[in-house]
Amino acid sequence: MLIDTHAHLDFSQFDIDRDEVIRRSSTEDIIIIHSGLGVLGIKKAVELTRKYNNIYATLGLHPASCKLDFCKHKHLNNNSYDILRLHPGKIFDNLVNETINEIRKNKNNEKVIGIGEVGLDYHWVKEKELRKIQHKSFEKFIQLSNEIKLPLLVHSRNAEKDCIKILKEHNKRAILHCFSGTIELALQAISFGCLISITTTFMKSPYRQKMVSELPLEKIVLETDAPYLSPFPNRRNEPINIKLTAQKIAEIKDIDFETVADITTKNVENFFNACFLI
Repeated sequence: MLIDTHAHLDFSQFDIDRDEVIRRSSTEDIIIIHSGLGVLGIKKAVELTRKYNNIYATLGLHPASCKLDFCKHKHLNNNSYDILRLHPGKIFDNLVNETINEIRKNKNNEKVIGIGEVGLDYHWVKEKELRKIQHKSFEKFIQLSNEIKLPLLVHSRNAEKDCIKILKEHNKRAILHCFSGTIELALQAISFGCLISITTTFMKSPYRQKMVSELPLEKIVLETDAPYLSPFPNRRNEPINIKLTAQKIAEIKDIDFETVADITTKNVENFFNACFLI
């Protein structure tokens, strides 16, 4: 068995063949942890967990929503737009609070196993004020994690140093989704219990392969971030491609595929305190 710790199967790229994509992964003994984002995304995630045995869910809000949602409101009248332009945090605060309330509603669902993705994004969000807003929301999700006893799956694009600093200050371990930081930062993160999530594109990066070679397998988990980060040019990613990641890790570490599958699966099970069934 393999576990894809991060995928977005509700996205439109899967509208034509969603059932077939999920069936393919199930046939190959692949568990999918679907990331539901925002209130609507959370509802879709819960529906998917009910429909498919091999799908579990984490529920969260993409940190760049503080900017993307702000942009969506440009169609408002000038007065309203000026208010939103001057106070973008009000929009994101509402989104965060609505998302937190929706997560609370699902906290006792056995197939909802974590909070995520949440965190910081400095790739899309350059503005200092919006980054401060992200920090505030990240703190809220950490508090929620402590309150309802669900672990975190963290987005940290171009913000790895700050994410790790905040997590360490809270003594909070997390899965660092789609980790793109340095080897040194990865070692810092695993020192207090974090796991490093390796994507299907690491096969294209000598540096990411070096990172995998230096990290203990017991600190690694796998993900596709489907439909994104495909290992194939101009093609959608999907959970079955997690097998390619496991095969490459086995090659790098000179171990067999089954060992990679077994250990990375145990890593995920231990982190979420869950026993996954297909």
